[in-house]
Amino acid sequence: MFKPALLLVSFFASFPAFAATLEVGPDREFKTLGAAVQASKASDTILVDSGTYTDDFIVISHPLTISAIGGRARLHASKLIPNGKGIIVANANLSIQNLIFSNAHVPDRNGAGIRHQKGTLVIQDSIFESNENGILGGSDPDANIIIQSSRFLGNGHGDGYSHGIYIGKIASLTVQNSRFTDTKTGHHIKSRARTTTIIDCLLDDGAAASSYAIDLPNGGTNIIRGNTLIQNAKPENDIFISVGTKSLHSSSTFTIEDNRFINFASRGTAVRNAMSEAVLIKGNTFFGPLTIVRGPAKQEANITFTSQPEKSEMEMSP
Repeated sequence: MFKPALLLVSFFASFPAFAATLEVGPDREFKTLGAAVQASKASDTILVDSGTYTDDFIVISHPLTISAIGGRARLHASKLIPNGKGIIVANANLSIQNLIFSNAHVPDRNGAGIRHQKGTLVIQDSIFESNENGILGGSDPDANIIIQSSRFLGNGHGDGYSHGIYIGKIASLTVQNSRFTDTKTGHHIKSRARTTTIIDCLLDDGAAASSYAIDLPNGGTNIIRGNTLIQNAKPENDIFISVGTKSLHSSSTFTIEDNRFINFASRGTAVRNAMSEAVLIKGNTFFGPLTIVRGPAKQEANITFTSQPEKSEMEMSP
């Protein structure tokens, strides 16, 4: 079983003992994160005072840890991002803690809070708000992305081609204990990774007309467990989870277990499986008018209710 904590230990253990700590803030040596990154060396840690840093756009090409102190630090884009990619462009191992990324826009409508191109990316306790993509990932086959205890709010340009997160053909994506709400027209999570694991998350259309909650077009090894997925009354697409609509990875297995699907629309499909391999759908609870699966599947111990849960019960979601 993939264990994010072990990967984190391995990630930080690779940093040499002589790494430096740089400080960013109005009264610190470095006034901008960009200036600190430029002065840093591989495996340094950058501590950022809480506050808002406007148009502080950064390309990172060596391993770093960046963490806010005294509260969250917001990296806000007030204009089109000149690099055409994202507020942070990651070309090396990068760990992010306690940051906010907001309003990332570029001319091609595909800007991101973080544009991930290479290396291991670890995101903890951070917020991605009103970006064209919260995180947009490339296709480094050796890369891993881990997202823990973070929120993705109101992301998406609204054209259906940008998403809460969109991850390319990397080794693995793990999303744990995180929230995705009000994604505009696109998907909350789209992943082409060989392994995708989504555990204990809330994926809620909210007031926006989101499309799929989860889109895994290339199959792979996928575990969707312990999540709450909520579709509003007028979704852009009435499918919650879609898998296998494009060319597939060499091996594909899919487990959908112990989730709650809540549908406020007049109809919906919990899982659309376009693969020839059966998906395992086990121990889930379905509320509202829903077809559980279209395509090959093995079903075990699922429960279906025609009505939606009480609001108080929904508020207990992750």
